[in-house]
Amino acid sequence: MEILYIVLGLIVVLAIITIIYNIWDNRRVSITRITRKIRSKNGDKEDKEITICQISDLHDCNDYGKDQKIIDIIAEEKPDLVFCTGDFMDFYKNELEFSISFMRRLAEAVPANRIYYIVGNHEARMKMCSSKEKNMMIARFWKELENLGIHYLKNEKDEIKINGVNLRIIGFKDFQEYYPKYIVKGSKYQHLIRKW
Repeated sequence: MEILYIVLGLIVVLAIITIIYNIWDNRRVSITRITRKIRSKNGDKEDKEITICQISDLHDCNDYGKDQKIIDIIAEEKPDLVFCTGDFMDFYKNELEFSISFMRRLAEAVPANRIYYIVGNHEARMKMCSSKEKNMMIARFWKELENLGIHYLKNEKDEIKINGVNLRIIGFKDFQEYYPKYIVKGSKYQHLIRKW
């Protein structure tokens, strides 16, 4: 009987540690710095420096003010470019106003013409699902990005010059936008087939 209490005690302690770790992990914002030397093709020997910030997978998440922490870091760092690589919206949560608010605050922290957005799988699902409400939400989100002057790249490229360096930025549609061709009626993915 004593061993049973010890095992149960260990399980409870591990559960508490797991909960504490998850709370801590959800509150933090991770920054990874990568430095690469950029040399121009024209033989210029001077190294150039560009600061790029990449953000992804917010999933309509405003947990513990993480969204404002991200905006504050970006405002402080002043990156030359910001790449938003999808899943700012969440197919299941439907918090459109949060996503729009975040993009507006981001466009205040960094000039909107320096922000690039590409679709993630959640935005792709919202676009192609049979729910008119979700279709309208994602259309409104794209319209808001356009109104803010944020570049939304969908199978497109943009060529720009930043700090004397020529860059080619390419954005692709999410592969899920092509799923309806392959989804079988009656499968668990049937909700992704738009009813025309």
